[in-house]
Amino acid sequence: MMKAGEMKVPIDRIPGLAAALGVSPFDFIRIAMEEYQPEVWEVLTKTLGAPLTKTEEMLIFALDLADPEEVIEFDDPTGRLVVSVFEYLEQEARMRKGLPPRDASEDA
Repeated sequence: MMKAGEMKVPIDRIPGLAAALGVSPFDFIRIAMEEYQPEVWEVLTKTLGAPLTKTEEMLIFALDLADPEEVIEFDDPTGRLVVSVFEYLEQEARMRKGLPPRDASEDA
């Protein structure tokens, strides 16, 4: 009945259902909220921001391991190094998608 849209999925049951189905609880909640309460979802995401993706959580975890006392400052040259790492990761992602490398002229 839920799959056919004849019955709403109870919001409090979504985490358990997501685990049972092997899907992202965030994506499941997002879809339900966009369908059931779009205005509430819009206010929540504009006010609080969207929850972190798994990749974002991993990056924050890695940063916390590297800098538990929060002494790293992202200025030159540290900031440039971080940007370089992400530029490399972007190129890697483009390759995996079968896209050509991003041209420097795309930044202009």
